[in-house]
Amino acid sequence: MPAPAPSPLCAECGDPAHPVGGERIYPHRSDLHHKRFWLCRCGAYCGCHPGTDNALGTPAGPDTRRARSAAHAAFDPLWRDGGMSRAEAYAWLASELSMDRKQCHIGMMTADQARAVVNAVRRYKQSTKPAPQQPAAGDLFDAGAKVAHVREAIKQGDHQQHTCHWPGCTSYVPPAAWGCRRHWYALPQAIRARIWAAFRPGQEDSKTPSRAYVEAARAAQDWIAAQQQGANHG
Repeated sequence: MPAPAPSPLCAECGDPAHPVGGERIYPHRSDLHHKRFWLCRCGAYCGCHPGTDNALGTPAGPDTRRARSAAHAAFDPLWRDGGMSRAEAYAWLASELSMDRKQCHIGMMTADQARAVVNAVRRYKQSTKPAPQQPAAGDLFDAGAKVAHVREAIKQGDHQQHTCHWPGCTSYVPPAAWGCRRHWYALPQAIRARIWAAFRPGQEDSKTPSRAYVEAARAAQDWIAAQQQGANHG
């Protein structure tokens, strides 16, 4: 016989929950009575993987369940819409929230952690639409000019056999772009911001990137290497 599923600890009070049928959670929903749940004595609960007693996360109260639902609604499109793989999206999220990758599951988060997911995704989306800004002293290109330059390079298909800078990626991208869309947005927002701030239109032709750009690009490679090393030892 298979070993019984371990009792998950409640996200609200920390006590172990016990398994119940759907009639305990949804007494007026006969269509859900066959489903399995974990219920804590404080009233928090969570569902189970279909056909098992294996918990889908940790039992949660109404506020935490709402926060988790909002987190999923904000976060899941990042990997469901093809911008990243699911693994890449969760690796990015773990980095943004300073969480261990193995513990970074929305179904296990507190209400505050789940709200932090929404805020992280909001920052991520804002970073994909650089707002025009006043050029710094000595900066000949504002953000709008940079956006126009890169978009035109992509439109013209100016790839010149130039590949994404993510190790192992063979996607062709214009020399004006750091990498393919999927891997660009897999980088932490802070590193993307450094690369974008240091980028100067035309550096891909003159082959003379600034020291700031080289350092930002090196920071990206260091971060990728650290993530891959962590995955290999996880």
